[in-house]
Amino acid sequence: MLENSPRIQFVLLISLFFPLFFLLDFKIFSDPSMFYSAHFTLMEYPLPLAAVVCFVALLFMLRIDAARFSAGLLFSLFVLMFFSIIFQGAGQLSRAPELSKYILLMQFLLPAFGLIVGQSYVAPKNKLLGYEMAALCVLLVIVPLEVVATLWQETGVLTPYLYLFSLYQHLHYLPLIFVIMFILATSSLATLPIGRILVLLLAPFMGVYVAASISMLATMVFTLGVVVCCWNMIVGGRWRFAIVVAVFCFIPLVVYGSYLDGVPLSMEGVAAVNGYEIQSGAHFDAVYFRSYYMNGVVDSLSALIAGHADRPDLSVIPSGHNYLLDLIYNFGLISALPILFLLVYTVSKTISVWRHGGLSFQLSALIAMVLIIVLIDSNFTVGLRQPYSGIVSFFLWGRLLSLLEIKMRKVELV
Repeated sequence: MLENSPRIQFVLLISLFFPLFFLLDFKIFSDPSMFYSAHFTLMEYPLPLAAVVCFVALLFMLRIDAARFSAGLLFSLFVLMFFSIIFQGAGQLSRAPELSKYILLMQFLLPAFGLIVGQSYVAPKNKLLGYEMAALCVLLVIVPLEVVATLWQETGVLTPYLYLFSLYQHLHYLPLIFVIMFILATSSLATLPIGRILVLLLAPFMGVYVAASISMLATMVFTLGVVVCCWNMIVGGRWRFAIVVAVFCFIPLVVYGSYLDGVPLSMEGVAAVNGYEIQSGAHFDAVYFRSYYMNGVVDSLSALIAGHADRPDLSVIPSGHNYLLDLIYNFGLISALPILFLLVYTVSKTISVWRHGGLSFQLSALIAMVLIIVLIDSNFTVGLRQPYSGIVSFFLWGRLLSLLEIKMRKVELV
């Protein structure tokens, strides 16, 4: 529908990437506290603008032929998860499944709609209207604002409070997503004059942002991503620009990182970085959480196939710190089959395109970023079921599937 309306698509993507959060009473999330706790109350959980924009985007962007695969996968995921709930309820006829179970189902399903949006995305002829530029525009607003607010409030680590609004999960899920956006924008837009200017304007702020995020994975991805992008620029003859980008990124990163070395991090800070809420008696041990969930998965054959009817006490064990493990524990191995199939399908398509020499630098960068999310980050967090990070991640995954299919069609025509 948007093949002739790239500007509408561009505005929708900016809205999708913009990390503005609302509470369920429609108030903008603007809590000034460094470590926000919803106290496991539904009305207190912030929801991103992306959760609404995702469905609006489907109305304008949906291409049935292009998104048939992702739509079928999402439907399969829903059917299998719902079947799991019915199966669990059959063993407990005395009571209906808890409301929290259906809420958790929506937590897994909602971000996956980003997969359909990503496959429906139409690359405009003008790269300045592409999703990479939309992501870069969002970063140019949020990252400098957050860095300045952090320095002004003298918090050391990133502050979530930006005065007009606050960022939710600002230390756990957002840094990696923002770094991935920056790397993809740099890899794609460095060939354009305006793209190079915008990347240089953002680079120093990104260096400070990454250091202040105290995220090991975000720092590693940022460092390796910038190095690879700069090397590609040098190979392409833009060595002066590559040197400036490296200097603008790494000097602020090292300087601010050195400053933070002398700043002690409280227990609340450790909890926030690891993505769970402070509660008295909580066991702050990701290994313990993972062990608890793994033991629960193999507790019985029915638990392995269809999952558990009851969730653990979230004030003590908030999650399994692993996306697939969390899905299997709660909804069984059958519910994880669509995600596993999607992963195998993506790797298979990637290998086929690589064998035929169809991997460009931009496509390789996107493949690397998606694999980092799926194989590394999701092995230690449940970011793929968080509304904002999950929607953006699945969008990128959907875009990758679309590009791989386009490449394969070109290879078959040859």
